[in-house]
Amino acid sequence: MDLLQILQTEKEVKGDKIFEVELTDSELENLVSNNILIEREDETYELNIEKIKGKTRFDFAWSLYEYYFKEKNPNLALEAINTYVQLCKKENRNIDYAKVFVSKIKVSNLNVPFKQVKREKMLTASIKELLFSPSSSDNIAKLEPLVEEFCKLNQGRNFYADYYQGELYFKKKQYNKAANKFTEIVDKDPDNYIVWSRLITVYKILNRRNELNQAIRQLHRLNEKKSPFLSIEMAKINFKEGNYAALKTQMNSVYEDTDPRKIQVFENVRNYIKNQLNNLYDDFGYTNKTKKEYEQIKEILDDI
Repeated sequence: MDLLQILQTEKEVKGDKIFEVELTDSELENLVSNNILIEREDETYELNIEKIKGKTRFDFAWSLYEYYFKEKNPNLALEAINTYVQLCKKENRNIDYAKVFVSKIKVSNLNVPFKQVKREKMLTASIKELLFSPSSSDNIAKLEPLVEEFCKLNQGRNFYADYYQGELYFKKKQYNKAANKFTEIVDKDPDNYIVWSRLITVYKILNRRNELNQAIRQLHRLNEKKSPFLSIEMAKINFKEGNYAALKTQMNSVYEDTDPRKIQVFENVRNYIKNQLNNLYDDFGYTNKTKKEYEQIKEILDDI
């Protein structure tokens, strides 16, 4: 059992806990020399209490990522990042997805020749410039060979090859192809907030409401405590689906924060629901069904 397997199981990481780790002699030597492990007289190893003092299990997983990255071991470095994310989710901790995202890209480039990485960065700068430019036929003609060269260099090493291909489809107004390409990415990496955001834009254009709601849910999951505007969208979805318990929880979570933006969000959601109720009455009249719904929603609004 290696250190990552120990973290992935439910064993606690404590300095006085002896671990029998199955690593190569070279790996053990490096871990000892980096003060991550201490060798015992009985030829077992323990985590260095001074090294991890005050750290949680997921902190230690991140330390292992940094260690394996320095050792140029992309497989274990990536496994350490994934372990960090899994442990944070299990313990309901906030995850810095931006940090995770950048680190995964760094790992994917770990053993790639410097000249190739440099060329990919140059291509990326040119591609981004054209993506933010007007969608003229001239700009698209310039963009296509750059994306093609990037994809050949990248060879699917990280998600950017598929991402730029999807953006090219979007630029050419081939929205279904863009949606399919972006979906391929999130199928492999459900925590890719950048691509979920792009899917929201595409689904709005295509008026694919079910997929749009799903994309909003996923982006809200990744940015729950950062984006009050996603909270508006989630509240709308919960209201439309008649999920009033979730609506109450959602609105409570918005109003817990004293951030003025979030308070404004709360007011916007209330106004939205009131307007929707009025539309409901206008369309169907005050039936028993609408009366029951009104009473449920009024109870939610009055309780917040």
